[in-house]
Amino acid sequence: MLSYSNLPNCFWGEALQIANYLQNRSPIKSIQVTKTSFKLWYK
Repeated sequence: MLSYSNLPNCFWGEALQIANYLQNRSPIKSIQVTKTSFKLWYK
């Protein structure tokens, strides 16, 4: 999408950082329905 938006190349670094941030914080395994997201992350 970034290549088709005609934005300067300086935005590529920001886009990669955001994509990496989101991927690292996404759960890999499916979560149990009985637990809240707070309990899964902090307990």
